[in-house]
Amino acid sequence: MATIKKRKKVKLTTHQIEKKKHTQEIQSIFTKAGFSRVPNIADKEIEFKGRKGDFDDVFVYQNIIVLVEYTVKSKELGEHLLPKKVLYDLIQGDKQGFIEYLKEHFSSFKEALGNYYGIDHYRVIQIYCSKYHLNKEYKQHLPYLIYLDYPIVKYFQEVVNRIKLSAKYELFNFMRLKTEDIGQNVFSNLSEYCKVAGTVLPESASNFKRGYKVVSFYIAPKELLEKSYVLRQDGWNDSLGVYQRMLVAKKMTSIREYLVHERRVFINNLLVTLPSDTKLIDKSTGQIVDPSKLNKTQPVEIQIPNRYNTIGLIDGQHRVYAYHEDNPNSSSEKIISLLRDQQNMLVSGIIYPDSISTQEKTEFEAKLFLEINSNQANAKTELKQKIGLLLRPFSSESIARSVIMKLNEEGPLLDVFETSFFDKDKVKTTSIVSFGVKSLVKLSGNDSLYCLWANPHKSGLLKGEEIRLLDEYKSFCVKEINEFFLPIKIITSNAGNWTSDRNNPNRVLSTTVINGFIICLRKLIANNKTGNSEFYLKKLAPIATINFEEFKSSQYNKLAEKIYKECFDE
Repeated sequence: MATIKKRKKVKLTTHQIEKKKHTQEIQSIFTKAGFSRVPNIADKEIEFKGRKGDFDDVFVYQNIIVLVEYTVKSKELGEHLLPKKVLYDLIQGDKQGFIEYLKEHFSSFKEALGNYYGIDHYRVIQIYCSKYHLNKEYKQHLPYLIYLDYPIVKYFQEVVNRIKLSAKYELFNFMRLKTEDIGQNVFSNLSEYCKVAGTVLPESASNFKRGYKVVSFYIAPKELLEKSYVLRQDGWNDSLGVYQRMLVAKKMTSIREYLVHERRVFINNLLVTLPSDTKLIDKSTGQIVDPSKLNKTQPVEIQIPNRYNTIGLIDGQHRVYAYHEDNPNSSSEKIISLLRDQQNMLVSGIIYPDSISTQEKTEFEAKLFLEINSNQANAKTELKQKIGLLLRPFSSESIARSVIMKLNEEGPLLDVFETSFFDKDKVKTTSIVSFGVKSLVKLSGNDSLYCLWANPHKSGLLKGEEIRLLDEYKSFCVKEINEFFLPIKIITSNAGNWTSDRNNPNRVLSTTVINGFIICLRKLIANNKTGNSEFYLKKLAPIATINFEEFKSSQYNKLAEKIYKECFDE
């Protein structure tokens, strides 16, 4: 009898392994959040309106269709994205036509959509997922795309692993979807407000600025899960405007176990902010209540806009997200699903005035958060730095952190600094801010970039009012630091030392070495020896033979002295 040969397993290349992992990470995010992956459509060639192409994945959630493109190319990303623009533009211009095309050519897609929604009820989202940094200039060519950059992938991985199906609400927000875009809400039967009974405090008794209203009320966890947002560190919002920590799995699990076993709500209150279009109604007259005319607490009906991501969670995110939606077959979910609707959580809310800007909202929430958390033993320097960006943007520390974030986006220091919880083997941002860049960008002294800046209006920064002038100064700082570090990168790369790899004892990308170079730049400013990158390239040649390993821990000044002496001391 003939023997059957076993099929030899094909060994994947390093590139294929990387692409497979990247793909699986993103697939996991969508499926754990409740989306269904459409089979038999990935990488299949399509031809829509005469243009050929393909998509790497398609996901569906009720009436939401997500088209996904993955790439792990580390170079020439523009050459990967821009040729797709013609097809992507055609899809954007005729989304309904594209849906009909997919239904006609892929039975699995037609089956995934079903018959519940009409063609005009669907929403098509196109997502581009690059593992490596894609320059903003390329993104601007296709502004309608959702860019799921790798730091955001890692963030959503953490979120879906902690709050499971309830992560979909934040995904909706990230994909720029509104409440009325999703599911049965497209049929226009969505109630405009969520109505809860509560009380309002007289404006004179709140001690907040005029126009802010303070209320207390009870609300079901289900409503909070749908309507809340948290400005978390490492999230997808503007990195300079977020500060709360990621959900701690152990803490949330402990609260969830308490809910399952005790089946009663926590009695301590949550602290939230509410949008300015929240209404306070006198239940006896049906008229809107004006807290500035009250002299005592009054019962009211609080009408909260029925929108996703509209309630700002300042304190209590773990208590809220312990009620998250999980696999319906899990034992805990069978109990929690009832509690989400049945229980009510005590909430203290602050309603914003009509005229408040987005920036003012963020600053207000940051200040409240800092008041609650800054005196705790575990309040870290990083937390205070991030909130300082919002509350004290003209301080040296805030300018320094903002400059570091910009340096990390482009130039020789691209992607060098640790900006996310998952960043490994990168340079600690907090240490570079505190012991290096803070003194370099300060608004005084003969050794700061402020001294070097030739702007005739720079003294206006000292008033702490002109944001546009501050942005100009930060751009100048970024330019000067990049001019200095470009030749450092060239010289040390040739020597094999431009790396953060701890196996290289002479690595340049460490807190000690970078701070040493920054302090050296301060010495150059003080001694009027600055120049452009060509000048520095000639002067810094001796650093190729410097033994950086000699300088331990916080010996920044000692290293700066050596660099200055060997390269610039004439």
